[in-house]
Amino acid sequence: MHRDTALNKRPANTDTTRSECPHSHLHNLILLLLPSSMPIVLPESVERQLTSDNYQRDNPSCVTAALNDLGVRPSTAFVEFYSRFTGAVGSDTVHFELLDLCENGEDNILHLTQAAREHIGLAHRFLMLAPYGDGGFLILDTESDQVFYVDAEGGTDDVANGVVEPEATSFHEFLASYFAGPVDTPSVA
Repeated sequence: MHRDTALNKRPANTDTTRSECPHSHLHNLILLLLPSSMPIVLPESVERQLTSDNYQRDNPSCVTAALNDLGVRPSTAFVEFYSRFTGAVGSDTVHFELLDLCENGEDNILHLTQAAREHIGLAHRFLMLAPYGDGGFLILDTESDQVFYVDAEGGTDDVANGVVEPEATSFHEFLASYFAGPVDTPSVA
């Protein structure tokens, strides 16, 4: 299946001396395994709209820890995005917030995905990116890198069976679409 063409770049901030995350040694291991010669370029709209310090991730090692906890290996565009940026991020092009991967308490991709696996039997290859107010949700298929909108009743089965068309054929394409308009200002606690 299609993946971003430049899939393996080390995150820009590879400071692994921080102690915020108990799995920082795993981050070091992942960085050793990723070739550094292949650059990943996020969509220009992402770079343009997430310039505020409020969106800059301080602890990219927790991204690796969350992905290890979930047991998935999404595209490098996904890893690069979440290694560099944090926070639930709104969009004027759609009416939901893209959740953070591993911060913001339990309101994040890690916890929502774990809960969906336990309560509705979400297949292991999917990540819950955002809930919709109508009971549906946005998911990433980590095997194909496609992004889907599904309803709460049987939607993931339809995705797995090829019945549902993707909202985006790659996470990179999804980011370009999501950040096409002005971004919401993050709330500072």
